[in-house]
Amino acid sequence: MKKLLLSLFALSCIAASAQTFTNNGFTYRVNGTNTVELTAGDIKATTVDIPSTIVNDGKTYTVNSIGEKAFNYTKATKVTIPASVDSIKENAFDFNDIAELNLSEGLKYIGDYAFYGSNLTNLTIPSTVIKIDTDAFASSTSLATLTLKEGLKYINKSAFYHTAITSLTIPTSCDSIGNSAFLNCDQLKIVTLNEGLIKMGDGIFNGCI
Repeated sequence: MKKLLLSLFALSCIAASAQTFTNNGFTYRVNGTNTVELTAGDIKATTVDIPSTIVNDGKTYTVNSIGEKAFNYTKATKVTIPASVDSIKENAFDFNDIAELNLSEGLKYIGDYAFYGSNLTNLTIPSTVIKIDTDAFASSTSLATLTLKEGLKYINKSAFYHTAITSLTIPTSCDSIGNSAFLNCDQLKIVTLNEGLIKMGDGIFNGCI
C-alpha cells in the first residue's frame, strides 16, 4: 500500500510538471510548484515583452526560464526579458531580426545559440550572468558594442564569433574563455584581460586585427 501511494504521488508530480497552457500567444510549461518555462512564443509578434508572472486557472506562476527554440525563426525585433527569468535555453531566439535586447539583473545563464544571427548593435550582459554558452551571440554581425559586467565566470566557445565588436574588456570575475570565443571579430582592435583569468582556449582572437 505504501509503495502504491508513493507511486501515485510520483505520477501526480510528473503530471503537474508536464502541464502546459497558453496565454496571450505564449505557451508555458509548469516546471515547479509555482514556476513555469515559456516554451513557445507568438511567431508574428515583432515586440516581445516576457511577463514576470502569469495566471492560469486562478494560480499565479513566476516565469523563470525561456525554453529551447521558444522564439527561433520568429519575427521578433525587440525583446525584453524580466528579472524573474534566470535562464535562456538553447536556440531560444536564434535566426531572427532582434535589434534591441533588454536583459535584466537576475539572469544567470544564456544557452547555446540563444541569440545566434541577431541584428543587435549593442549588448550589455547583466552582472548576474554566470555563463554565456556556445555560439550564444555568434554571427550577430552588427554587434559593435559589448559590455561584460563583473560576475561573469565563463564564456564558452564561439560565443561571439564573427561579430563587429571594436573593443573588449574581460571582467576580473571571468576565469575561463572557450575556444574561438571571438574568432573572426575582424573589427576588434583593443582587448583588456584582467587578473582572475585562468584558462584561454585555442583560437580565441584568430582573425582579429
